[in-house]
Amino acid sequence: MIARQRSLAPIGASIRDARAQLKGKPETE
Repeated sequence: MIARQRSLAPIGASIRDARAQLKGKPETE
């Protein structure tokens, strides 16, 4: 399970980054 969480962590960050880019807003929101 830990391995699975490790794998999902970077994916979640990538999704957040992608959304920030689409919105054109900084990731600090």
